[in-house]
Amino acid sequence: MISTRAAAHCVHQTTMWILQHLKCYSWDAKALIAIAALSLEYGSFVHLSQFQTNDVLVNSLRQLNQVQSRNVSAVAELVSYTVTVFQQIKEWARYAADGYDPEDVPDLTEAFQAILVVVYWTIAATVSSTGNLVGVS
Repeated sequence: MISTRAAAHCVHQTTMWILQHLKCYSWDAKALIAIAALSLEYGSFVHLSQFQTNDVLVNSLRQLNQVQSRNVSAVAELVSYTVTVFQQIKEWARYAADGYDPEDVPDLTEAFQAILVVVYWTIAATVSSTGNLVGVS
């Protein structure tokens, strides 16, 4: 994901590639795996941005990872929002697993259909954000 260009068609292609490779997983698992990949990059970014600048090894790692500042608030906000979205997906998946009948609760049919769209956009946002993590610094 980190090498994906910011162009919309590149993000879409990478998102579809991820969905294809994760086709045997549930929709909530697909979103969780993408969020886990983002957390790896985000963790490295935060870790490298918190060291003092006089350490030669840290400076080299920062340069290799293109981390240039301590400002991580935009990335932190994205991660927080993505986790909130995932919690909602997980809640919807729990409703499906509990055996709620969409005929008894008609709004669930629309909600279950929305899960696919929300997971797609969660993964697309994760791909785009991971690819642009350097730009935030």
